Amino acid sequence: MLSTDSPWSDREGHFAEVSDPAAFLGVTPHEGPQEACPDERCREAVARQRAEAEAAARYDARLAVAVVLPVAVVRYQCPHCRKTRARKDSAQRHVARCFRNPDVRSCVTCEHHEPEESGTSCEGGRPCGCWDSPEACGVRPSSEQPAKFPVIDCPLWEARTD
Repeated sequence: MLSTDSPWSDREGHFAEVSDPAAFLGVTPHEGPQEACPDERCREAVARQRAEAEAAARYDARLAVAVVLPVAVVRYQCPHCRKTRARKDSAQRHVARCFRNPDVRSCVTCEHHEPEESGTSCEGGRPCGCWDSPEACGVRPSSEQPAKFPVIDCPLWEARTD
């Protein structure tokens, strides 16, 4: 509960649900316009309301004539993987190392690439991982498999035929 001396409470200390600013501030009701009220709090409340109404009217007037400018955004897209970049030089660097670019000669575009496979569940519908196989190269012996995939500029690379 708010204190009784708060401007947000009435004389009994309850929140005032009154639209009249003078009554809201605990001023006794008066006859005639509020502007003629001798109480300073009433005149301040009326002035504050008038200023808020004028500010809202100025905003509405600006909003009615506000001009927005359309902006065209240029993005640069990799022709192989469809990733986009904001800067042309960044997009060119990406294309030069994109795993899906055949000129890079990466595992992803190689005929010998064996993608990672996840097996299905085999024991009571639960995945156990017994059918999982890591990404690998089909022409390298298992002892010579690279530690990281995909490899780029591979000497064993052959273009995929599909």
